[in-house]
Amino acid sequence: MESIRILLAIITLVIFTPPCLSQTKEGNFMVGGSMSYGKNAYSYDHFHGYGFSPSISYFFSDRFAAGLVLPYSFSETTGLSFVYQTIHSYSLGPTLRYYFSILPRWAIFPHFDYTYGWQTVEQNSDIRGDSGTFQSSSNLFRIGLGSTYFVTKTVGLEGIFSWQTIYGTSAQRGPSVNFGLGLQVYFARKN
Repeated sequence: MESIRILLAIITLVIFTPPCLSQTKEGNFMVGGSMSYGKNAYSYDHFHGYGFSPSISYFFSDRFAAGLVLPYSFSETTGLSFVYQTIHSYSLGPTLRYYFSILPRWAIFPHFDYTYGWQTVEQNSDIRGDSGTFQSSSNLFRIGLGSTYFVTKTVGLEGIFSWQTIYGTSAQRGPSVNFGLGLQVYFARKN
């Protein structure tokens, strides 16, 4: 019964939420990015990292934006399977958002990113005594919920909570929960 209430609440939000300020209208562009920090502690490994994700998106309909994101991330991990490891990841892929206006200058949005890229892994030792630098491809999957405060009609400040995981051919970082802060600039189309 609880899941039916949640589903009805989501459907009601989608149908009856008025558009935010004019920034999220069909045909507009959004350029900006976010910075995030994440950390996770498994029973045997400890991870922390940060990321920067510049992006450009187009509003294909009112409140729905799709575009490209170019995330960069850096992480350090220590644990039982290796003494110390750093990973630098660069990638490119689609990003999706849908805005729900909650107050005249506030909106919340679910977001989704999936990217393909490259990573460089440096480790000083593993259980076999191997050290070195390895390069591989990587995939980032990120899903989350954010909130935007529209400072002006063209600038929005964001806070974003997200869950992400990065997989690579030579290293895998397990899931992590991240908090990010962002800035978006909105460009209206000229009629």
